[in-house]
Amino acid sequence: MSTHDELGAEEVHLPAKRTDGDTVAERLTDNAYHNILPARYLKKDSQGRPVEQQEDLFERVAKNIALAEAVYGADEPVTVEPEQVKPDHPRRGELAGEAFGVHSDRYDAPEALPEELDEARDHLATTETDLTEGNVSKFAYDAVVPALDDELREHVESVYAEFRETMENLDFTPNCRGSRSR
Repeated sequence: MSTHDELGAEEVHLPAKRTDGDTVAERLTDNAYHNILPARYLKKDSQGRPVEQQEDLFERVAKNIALAEAVYGADEPVTVEPEQVKPDHPRRGELAGEAFGVHSDRYDAPEALPEELDEARDHLATTETDLTEGNVSKFAYDAVVPALDDELREHVESVYAEFRETMENLDFTPNCRGSRSR
């Protein structure tokens, strides 16, 4: 028996990529589905417990990737408002302060703002800002995309659909035979 130092490429056997199955659970190994995704990739609460299902991960990631297309695909700057900051973020007021600036005698930095947007709103420097590569991750796809002009909205929605399908079908894995990676 050889040691790891002596293994040749012909002795290494990778698990077969699952390309069939109707669900994400059927396409992933049990270890990936039940252990790796929950431990590393699923959103968690303050106690570290997952607050989303494995199937929701791909939708969330695809929306975040696609929303960046609103920055790069727009002919004109996209204007966003505090209400479009991620609604389920535990520090929504801080995100708003980072995106819109802080103008307050009471608070001197975004992290000092109240967590709730309603409480933080009066202390923001502005009520509108342009969506940029530096702030796009603070905003919710579901709040920004419907407000886009038709052409840009359709483009962002198509990028979302493409990324979600690619991830759900496990076609994003680089260097795998049969992968449709681009």
